[in-house]
Amino acid sequence: SLMVQAYYDRTHRFIPDVFQEDRNTFDVELQHQLRWGEHYIVYGGNYRFSHDEIGNLGPTLAFLPDNRSVHLVSGYLQDEWHIVPDKFFLTAGSKFEYNSFSGFEVQPTGRFTWLPAPNQTVWGAISRAVRSPTRIDQNLVAPNPAFATPFLLANPDFESETLLAYELGYRIKPAANLSFDLVGYYNDYNNLRSVEPLPGGKLTIENKLEGQSYGAALAAKWQILNWWRLDGSVSLLQVDIDRAPGGHDVNNGAAEANDPGATFVIHSGMDLPWNLQFDSYLRYVDDLPNPHTPSYLTADVRLAWSPRKNLEVAIVGRNLFDEAHPEFRTTTTSQEVERSVFATFKWTY
Repeated sequence: SLMVQAYYDRTHRFIPDVFQEDRNTFDVELQHQLRWGEHYIVYGGNYRFSHDEIGNLGPTLAFLPDNRSVHLVSGYLQDEWHIVPDKFFLTAGSKFEYNSFSGFEVQPTGRFTWLPAPNQTVWGAISRAVRSPTRIDQNLVAPNPAFATPFLLANPDFESETLLAYELGYRIKPAANLSFDLVGYYNDYNNLRSVEPLPGGKLTIENKLEGQSYGAALAAKWQILNWWRLDGSVSLLQVDIDRAPGGHDVNNGAAEANDPGATFVIHSGMDLPWNLQFDSYLRYVDDLPNPHTPSYLTADVRLAWSPRKNLEVAIVGRNLFDEAHPEFRTTTTSQEVERSVFATFKWTY
């Protein structure tokens, strides 16, 4: 199979007394998949061009320079080997990328799949990934030099953050209508973003944090009846971020590790008479440590009616247990998510 796609996007952002941005982006991508003997090969490429014009309007911050053209060129290749037909597979590949912020990047991956029995799967993977820099990492200064002397200085030499990820998973289907997935992972991070002190009381953004995250997740699917299904998952996560040798991050890594330690979701889906569908969700998210944001338990519901195959009308309720609950906080503000009820209309053709 061959896929070619392209898009053009124009974005205008305006934050009064802070900044405005006009950005034009063009992107084209090609992907080809083919079978060659026992091999399943996927390869492709991508080119993206993005140009921005920024107005530094207020005293809070500025992006310097106030306009920049960014190029992204990438290619990828992946091959799958059927070592033991219907039993054991190996997959290897890599993405190769050049971007205007950090130059050349390589992101390889290798994984295996083993089917010890018709209803069981064991898989594992090792992958390298990067987070390329952005304008915030390399070009942000604060406050705006047009209004005051900056204390946060830009760092055009900020590099990509890197990740080496290890994953191991197991799936079992004890019955035709029941399955379980268990996965564990360990992530090793380097060159993470830090805020480093400079002489004269100034600061800059550098790559002097490192750390690890690890955890596990369990998911289950149960088709109770042909019209009623249950599925859910629970996830546990531990993140440890510290200063790298020579690093003096003023936040001691706390700003880069603000994640819930546990989450779960349970979903019930019902196909009812008269072309009705009823979905309900129960969600829990653990508290956030920095700054402390309390955990929450909430529910969502959705009732949809499809009088025709291409037509759907639905009523949706979100975050029903409380009038509002905080999901993210800073030292000065709290992002509250409110209870909401709304209707949707969808027509496809």
